[in-house]
Amino acid sequence: MLSIESWSAVLLQALAGASVRALILVGIAAVGLWAWRGRTAPAQHAVWTVVAAAMLLLLLGPLLPPAVPLPADVDVARWLRAPAEPSAAQRTPLGAADLPVRAAPIVIAIDRRGGLWMDAVGPRVVWGWWSAAAGVYIVGLFVMLARLALGSFLAGRLVGRGTPVREERVAEAMDSVARAQALPMPWPQVLESAEIASPVVVGRQAPVILLPIGWREWDDWKLRAVLAHELAHVQRDDGRTVVLAAWNRAVFWFHPLAWWLQRRLAALCERACDDAAVRTVGDAPRYAQVLLEIAVAGPALRIPTAISMAGASQMGARIERLLQSERWSTGLTSPRGWLGIALAVLPVVAFLSMAQGHTSLADQRDVPRGWNWVQDGFRTSGEEARELERVVAREPEALGARAKLMAYYFYNADFAARDAHGLWVIANRPESELAVAGPTLSISQEGMRAPAEETRRSAERARQLWKEQVARHDGDMRVLEHAADTLIWTEPEAAERLWLRARELNQGDDLRWALRLAALYAEAVAVDHYTKAGLGSMGGRLRLPAGLGERVRQQLASGADLDMLGYVGTELVHRLILIRESKRGQEKELREARRQLGQYAEQLLVRASEKDPMPWAGHLRELREWLSKPGG
Repeated sequence: MLSIESWSAVLLQALAGASVRALILVGIAAVGLWAWRGRTAPAQHAVWTVVAAAMLLLLLGPLLPPAVPLPADVDVARWLRAPAEPSAAQRTPLGAADLPVRAAPIVIAIDRRGGLWMDAVGPRVVWGWWSAAAGVYIVGLFVMLARLALGSFLAGRLVGRGTPVREERVAEAMDSVARAQALPMPWPQVLESAEIASPVVVGRQAPVILLPIGWREWDDWKLRAVLAHELAHVQRDDGRTVVLAAWNRAVFWFHPLAWWLQRRLAALCERACDDAAVRTVGDAPRYAQVLLEIAVAGPALRIPTAISMAGASQMGARIERLLQSERWSTGLTSPRGWLGIALAVLPVVAFLSMAQGHTSLADQRDVPRGWNWVQDGFRTSGEEARELERVVAREPEALGARAKLMAYYFYNADFAARDAHGLWVIANRPESELAVAGPTLSISQEGMRAPAEETRRSAERARQLWKEQVARHDGDMRVLEHAADTLIWTEPEAAERLWLRARELNQGDDLRWALRLAALYAEAVAVDHYTKAGLGSMGGRLRLPAGLGERVRQQLASGADLDMLGYVGTELVHRLILIRESKRGQEKELREARRQLGQYAEQLLVRASEKDPMPWAGHLRELREWLSKPGG
């Protein structure tokens, strides 16, 4: 099961990738239209409509999991029946496996990169940067979709309040224009409404033409011109394009391109319908005068799913074009034209879709820079996995191939296959980033639930391999770091020794190791404090040895490392303020224990401030505000 942070990363990376690829596609389309000398408004409209649809396809591609064929020996009928209680083999160990690459579980409490917060109260979902950004996107998407739904509702209500127009001259004008435009029956219904100032077309399946209440003052020629324009919208099925552009803008609300596309499509469809109307009624200057009269009659209807004759923002450009141009298109794009445009655009979309970040199977030596194992596991297909296995068989050092395989097997719950690759990496390339990637690290700790026996054996073997690697590479800080980030789950004191050794070797990057140690010390102090208060460990998941918390307190009391006092105090502040702990039946005792733990954290920060108050002032202020509250 993937964490909120992992799913957020997949979503945002898909959005970012689709946004960049859409820009490339628009650039190619713009160059193509510039080179196409015979382009007309309907043709341009068709091109940009296909581009808008392609934007959604470019996003949909990365979010769809590949079809993974089931092995021949899988009992599908049994697999579909949900068991009452999952077996040990079916329980997926969670925890570090859900974290991004290089996110050592104990460090999550320090750098706030999201995922699972591992502390004395167990795993908690924490909103990291990926999650926060995804939350902003989803709020924006909800607002845009709500606006679209409201527009549909208002358009429907507008039609429902309209009054059917039964005058003979409207029927005659409709018959004349529809036959001139070869519009098949049934023709749209004509209504009048006092709520609009300019003609509007609403709906796609059963389109309706709405006329303003003052249409009776129009002469017959103006009525025919207006109906010619509105029937052109119906014949072109512009309602479909309006909905497509609105959906594209809702999904890509953060992208200026989506907003530009909607405005461009609206302007082009109005130009195409102007062409069709002029071809039907003739006299372009007189038609331009009709547009001007409609524009000054009142504001256009602002409903996303309705098409107003005065709705385009480029009314001046439309009138100027009518007065200067001498050639008018039919306003339509033929089926052959649509097919040609689609055949020209789809290969570009296919090429851009294939460039989703997958590296070539022939070049899988290194783990990709910024590798996201979640997304690769999500997207790798069964056939790709088999090809990657052949790559690894030929070249065992192909870590890029192993990375994708481990992500694929983790995503598809084939833990035995994943463990085989993970153990090979630990045994042969312990300095590699892949040695502490999510799928690898998950075999080195027992997860939230009891693992299967096979996974337990893999975890034990991984711990043995890390101890052997530490003995061989005592001076390699990368190996020390990776080993400590693994052993912290079951042997915290061993991890502490490794971090102290790395801190000793790398004095120039003391903060990197000090923060890891501080997270461990804060965990030990908190668990010891709660245990002594009769509250148990409060869900602590590290296998802390007896006496570690007391030893840490004595070590901190000596004051030999004032910075460490500040780091531990900061970790305790974060724990108390950001995590809501509960203990049924002992609420009063828990509140008192948390208050005492806060006072201890305050003492640590005050002492750390003796060296330099600046780094700790904000945490002290935050803690004291919390302590002053009734629940603190």
